[in-house]
Amino acid sequence: MSGFAWSWGPLGWLVPSEIQTMETRPAGMSAAVLTNFLFSFVIGQSFLSMLCAMKWGVFLFFGGFVVIATLFIFFLLPEVKGVPVERVQGLFASHPLWRKLMGDAANEILKRERARTQSRLALAASNGKVVVNGKESPVGAVAAQNAAFNAGDNVVVENGGSSFNKEADQI
Repeated sequence: MSGFAWSWGPLGWLVPSEIQTMETRPAGMSAAVLTNFLFSFVIGQSFLSMLCAMKWGVFLFFGGFVVIATLFIFFLLPEVKGVPVERVQGLFASHPLWRKLMGDAANEILKRERARTQSRLALAASNGKVVVNGKESPVGAVAAQNAAFNAGDNVVVENGGSSFNKEADQI
């Protein structure tokens, strides 16, 4: 139990806060808090009865939920480290399962993200040098950079002190 408290326990608070958009965060976190408190109450009320009935099996029961949570997190939640909150929705829209559940909204989100990324690439290309697959391209050849970008090549745009790496920014 103490291992759960410092490992998987905080995820009930962390995951909902990171996957909500700025528009839905207040309502989403309210639902997360309500759900967390409800299940904490249910577990607290049922644990002693389960312990008496199942003996040490109750720990296997809860251990099974930890395994299920681990598989869920590993396979179904995208990594959001270093991703701005505004871009998290695009990560879910690009995941195969969440894309299917989101339907047409996923396509709209991905279209918006592609337009945003291409506009940043074009802006940076007009002000600096562009490197496509390790070879420097002439500045201002936005069509070439966009073609390389759409083909999935590695595009790095260096603009004075700032840089834009398509692989790091792509969803």
